[in-house]
Amino acid sequence: MMQRYVLIRVMCMLVFVIVNSGCATIEHEPVDFHVISESELNIDMQAMGDRLGGIAIISLDQTLTDEQRRQRILPLLNGIQEIAEGVKGEGVVTNYSVINRYMGSFLYDVANAQEFANRQPPNLVPAERLIKSCLSCHQSI
Repeated sequence: MMQRYVLIRVMCMLVFVIVNSGCATIEHEPVDFHVISESELNIDMQAMGDRLGGIAIISLDQTLTDEQRRQRILPLLNGIQEIAEGVKGEGVVTNYSVINRYMGSFLYDVANAQEFANRQPPNLVPAERLIKSCLSCHQSI
């Protein structure tokens, strides 16, 4: 009976040591937590929406050449990227789970739109479809 008790204790201690030693080797990057107020978020979202509206208007203007469209759309994309990175930069966690979940994907789509706009000839379709990236997040709310 005593041997059984000792054996169980030894096994429990062994399991404890194994589990804890495995956890001890996990290294975590420090998390940068960014608290965003509702008004700050509304202002930033409105600013990005205004720029997306500008992209839509420019895209529909048939009097512009592709190069003229590119020259007008790229600064708007750069502004969207700057605002979005301010809301949730690389490695930043915010107090809005939806921002944490979708902003990285949105920034990827913005970078993709910038890359395609810089091609010769410019391909502005990803910039024109950037609104879909917004909708994927906003429809989830």
